[in-house]
Amino acid sequence: EEAVARAAVVDRVLAELDMAGTPRVEAVNKCDLPGGRYRGDGEEIRISALTGEGLTALLKRLDRILSAEFRKATLLIPMGRGEVLSELYRVGRVDSVRYLAKGIRVELRLHEKHYGRYREFAARGARRGRGVSSGNPRRDDVTE
Repeated sequence: EEAVARAAVVDRVLAELDMAGTPRVEAVNKCDLPGGRYRGDGEEIRISALTGEGLTALLKRLDRILSAEFRKATLLIPMGRGEVLSELYRVGRVDSVRYLAKGIRVELRLHEKHYGRYREFAARGARRGRGVSSGNPRRDDVTE
C-alpha cells in the first residue's frame, strides 16, 4: 500500500539523518472514511481532519513527548534585564512571575537546550545549588 511505502521512506530518511531514535507520532488521516486499510504498529493515532476525531488524542501525545524535554527552573532576573523575561516567555513555559525588591522571580519549565543560557540567573538559595534548579520551586528559593 502507498501509505506503508511512504512510512518506509520516512524511516529511511530519519536513519540517514541519524535521527532514527527521535520520538515521533504517526497520525493517520481520513479515519472517518470506510475501507481504511492502513495497518501501522498499533501506536498510530487515527484522525479525521474533516470531523476532528482523534485530534485531542494527537495533541495530548504531542504535548507529552515535547514536555519530556522540559525541566522546572526558578530564576531571579535583575530589574534592568526585562528582555530576559521576554525571552523566557518565548523559549519556555512561564508558570509564575513575581516582582520583588531584588528582581523578577520566574518559575518556569525550560527546554534542555536553553538551560545553560540562563544559568547565571539561577535563584540564589535554590535547593540544588548554584545552577538552575531542577526540582519543584519552593517559596524559600529566593529571599524576599
